Amino acid sequence: MCCPNGFESPMQNERSRPVTSMVVFLVAFIILLSPSANCSILASQGDVLTIEPSMDSYVTQICSDSNGGNGESMSIRSFLDNEGNPFNHRIYLKFSLENLSEGAYVGSATLRLYKFIEGAEVGNRRIEVKRVLESWTEYQVTWANQPSVSGKSTDSAQIAGPDRWYEWDVTEDVRGWVEERVKNNGFCLVDSEENSSTDYASVFYSREAYEMHMYRPKLEISQTSEETKSWSLNYRFIAVIFIAAAVLLLFVARFVKTSNRSRA
Repeated sequence: MCCPNGFESPMQNERSRPVTSMVVFLVAFIILLSPSANCSILASQGDVLTIEPSMDSYVTQICSDSNGGNGESMSIRSFLDNEGNPFNHRIYLKFSLENLSEGAYVGSATLRLYKFIEGAEVGNRRIEVKRVLESWTEYQVTWANQPSVSGKSTDSAQIAGPDRWYEWDVTEDVRGWVEERVKNNGFCLVDSEENSSTDYASVFYSREAYEMHMYRPKLEISQTSEETKSWSLNYRFIAVIFIAAAVLLLFVARFVKTSNRSRA
């Protein structure tokens, strides 16, 4: 029954409390299962493994038979001179994954290179990272014999000034290698628009950097357990179920409340 002032009677409040409590619990549980909360859980449970290249080199188009595997630096360049001579450069890197924990799931993977000087004109360039499809070796790879790469870039980054790190998200490629869906032949870094009429070049430290070893290329991999992987993959499905249950309970609560008022 309703009181004269329009408020619900104590008995009605007691009836609605269990339903209200259940709804609050479900909403809190859904928030826990939201993407942002789930990402926090993954981050707290993951271990980050930092790997330096097992091989790296760069190739030059104008000297198509030369190899840059021995140097402490390597460059990405885009330039076609007035006489039609191409001076494009590309970087190749490969990382061994043998130190990954057995059964680990790759939560994320980031490729990082340190640019320390401008190789030519100052300017912003979009540099793409692509998955290499064929085998190659550090001291034999040249422009003439370079391996084929994926037609689709894995990621790209806008490269500006020197004296800073640049990053590419390579999670999907590394997952493919770990799960043995594709072979690990490494990465190729290339200017998104080669044969530029203006000479653009970015110079990065290589794995051979001695005094500046702290700036060698790195692959940072966040590892999580198989149990965390399953949680990550299934949380959306679970959230949908609980959202549906919460909506149903709200509907029932409103129906009960309306019925009680009608009887009063």
